[in-house]
Amino acid sequence: MQATGLIQQIRDNPTTFIEGGFDTDLWKKQKEIVCSVRDNQYTTVRSCHASGKSFIAGHIAIWFLHAFPESIVLTTAPTFRQVEDVLWKEIRNAFYKCKADLAGEILTTRYNISPNHFAVGLSTDEPDKFQGYHAKHLLVIIDESSGIPANIFEAIQSVASTGFIRILELGNPTDPTGHFANTFKNQFYNKISISCFDTPNFKNLSTVEALRNSTMEQRAKSVVCPYLITPQWVYERLCEWGDESPVFESRCLGQFPTESIDTLISLNKALQASERIEVEHSDEEVLGVDIARYGSDKTVFAHRKGNRIIELRKFTKEDTMATTGRIAQFKREHANAKIVVDDAGVGGGVVDRLKELKIKVYPINVGSKAKESDKYLNLRAEIYHKLAIRFTEGTIAIPKDDELISELTSLKYQVTSNGLIKIESKDDMKKRGLNSPDCADAVALAFARIKSDCNVMFIKTKGSLYDSRGLTMYFRD
Repeated sequence: MQATGLIQQIRDNPTTFIEGGFDTDLWKKQKEIVCSVRDNQYTTVRSCHASGKSFIAGHIAIWFLHAFPESIVLTTAPTFRQVEDVLWKEIRNAFYKCKADLAGEILTTRYNISPNHFAVGLSTDEPDKFQGYHAKHLLVIIDESSGIPANIFEAIQSVASTGFIRILELGNPTDPTGHFANTFKNQFYNKISISCFDTPNFKNLSTVEALRNSTMEQRAKSVVCPYLITPQWVYERLCEWGDESPVFESRCLGQFPTESIDTLISLNKALQASERIEVEHSDEEVLGVDIARYGSDKTVFAHRKGNRIIELRKFTKEDTMATTGRIAQFKREHANAKIVVDDAGVGGGVVDRLKELKIKVYPINVGSKAKESDKYLNLRAEIYHKLAIRFTEGTIAIPKDDELISELTSLKYQVTSNGLIKIESKDDMKKRGLNSPDCADAVALAFARIKSDCNVMFIKTKGSLYDSRGLTMYFRD
């Protein structure tokens, strides 16, 4: 009876258990996280850099094991190094620093109390590793959730389908798309945000303006917890990045940026293009066609007049002959329009049939060599980068189509080791839980200019610049 009462006290009072048992003082947001895991099935935490979130997650893992006999705690992170060196470092440190002798044995990424009562760290490279863990009480801790592949979340949901479940997700909000960002729109999650200004070191410097106008001495005197983010570090980042930088929003304010650092087309620019009434006009008319067949992908027609996409037409589960017929019908209605078709995969059959029908078509294989091969990895990168410049310069208008805007603003780019611009592949997008960007691909094809010999060329645009890392794009006015 005594043991049962003690367990109930631990269960009901997690902050008392952690502060008393580990001789530590939790600050406001850490207490909020602890109590949220006690009270809510799902908790999601977006945080600035060095807020102590992994520290509190490690202590929560040990609390849960002792609050619920015969319980299991599963932990994961984007890489096994992060599992071992970040979260499990905190779990091991807490175990050894506990003022009481905790039951069980702790290893590098496993804490064993009994065969049915343990915590374990799992990597994300094999979703099957998450199968088979079932317990009356189960806690799943996901550290750096924004970097976890979509298939891991599916595996975790299958494990968390029975019994008493708690899921805690934590991360730096670097990516405004994907699962982690969506948890902050999900009604079932209790949502916690941690800005640098929420932490104890910023009690006397509680706003960006106060920090901007502070002295080095004031910033130094504000530090009461050296292991947390400091005013000096944030001040340096403020000077380096500016307070409107996506990096500052994420790393310092704990907010999802309006665009992630490697976003090709910002949400703001895409929305502006969808609202744009006046745009430079020309008589040129083009139909860009991205072709699918069966399955979840769509065949999309993007009809362009001048610099405006005037219409998107979307079709699903149609064979290539039906798509060919639709293109032929469009050509009869718009005799002067040029037909630009993605020639890769199933598109090749459509191109061949259009040629048989004597319909002039401009096939583009986006995987082929770029015209400016010293700048771009392939033609897809070149076409999309030129399209991105149009959004930045304000020389494009698009429909108010939520699907199109979502696809355009989910595209990511990177610069390869040999300095070439590369656009994220469709396979990599699907790993992030995103669909194939069929609408965006059709629009990109519609703006890829062609010569009469079917070679791709581009509408003249202003030059582009890159920062010293070659990652963030800036464009000349």
